[in-house]
Amino acid sequence: MRYLFKRHLMVYILFIILVAGVLPAYAGETGDLPDVNDLIKKGKLAEASTLLRKEIDAHPENVEAYQLLGRVYLIEGDEVKASSVFDKVISIDKGFEDKVSSEYYGAGLILIKDPKKSNIGLHFIKKYIREKGDKGQEAASSLYAAGVDMLGANRFMAHVILDRTLVLNPSYEKDEDFYLSYSVKSIQKSADLVEGGKDFLTRFPDGRHVPEVLYLMGEAYSELRNHQEARTYFQRLIKEFPETEWGKKAVTDLKF
Repeated sequence: MRYLFKRHLMVYILFIILVAGVLPAYAGETGDLPDVNDLIKKGKLAEASTLLRKEIDAHPENVEAYQLLGRVYLIEGDEVKASSVFDKVISIDKGFEDKVSSEYYGAGLILIKDPKKSNIGLHFIKKYIREKGDKGQEAASSLYAAGVDMLGANRFMAHVILDRTLVLNPSYEKDEDFYLSYSVKSIQKSADLVEGGKDFLTRFPDGRHVPEVLYLMGEAYSELRNHQEARTYFQRLIKEFPETEWGKKAVTDLKF
């Protein structure tokens, strides 16, 4: 009995040793990847890239590692490297080919919020839309939000994004909030803002943003040194909307 017990114990110990030796090697294929995902979400792309390249060196057939590395390259704005990596993924897993456009879309939504890379982000989203034309309105919603977020950082790029939004979903022409951003707040040149303001007032004569538009148009005319027109808009603002933030601002700033 004692002999059998020792024998079973030895077999059990050997089994544990074998499992312990195999599991780390297997876990290496995906074990570090959740950490990599976290690094990507935090924007620590260099660290994520280093871990993924080490993972690929150790396990050349790890599709998920290649996919994540391609995602990192896209978020960095390097389409050439990303495309090369995705080609490798497709050579291993043909099913990934249908998912590539979604990778571009995801990266585009991230990059479009970066004033320095928003043009790349827009390019990626356009690429996605070309391949998934039926998703145009879905993309329009995301672009709308991105365009509004961009107003404070880069009005030119904000207008480009909003213009693309309108192409994808023309119904936004009837959205007062959208049109305020598109035709007035994203405009850089004073002369263009005046025209955008007139367009807005024609479309939404009783809109809740009329006071703000009147004020911005008055300022634009002042910058154009057309003080008579500026005075006309500020006087209208003070007369029709004296209790609004913009009416009070016109009085306080002596813009009448």
